[in-house]
Amino acid sequence: MAGRSAAGKVEWLEAPKELSSLNLIPAATARLKREDGQAIAEYALVLAAASIVLIGVLTASGLTDEFETLAESVVAALFPD
Repeated sequence: MAGRSAAGKVEWLEAPKELSSLNLIPAATARLKREDGQAIAEYALVLAAASIVLIGVLTASGLTDEFETLAESVVAALFPD
């Protein structure tokens, strides 16, 4: 990248320190060790497990007919024929 000095002369700018060739491998390994993505995946797994348990409870309790009726009425209200 090039920049201009106060005198208007073009000067070359150095690459950021974290992008230099000597720091590229440690920067990549540090990025791989971050746990942000793991937390999101764990939340998704908990949500999926809770959904499966909720569906199982609703099926076992016999409330599926009421929810099916509710879903049909919502669909009919949103998409009238």
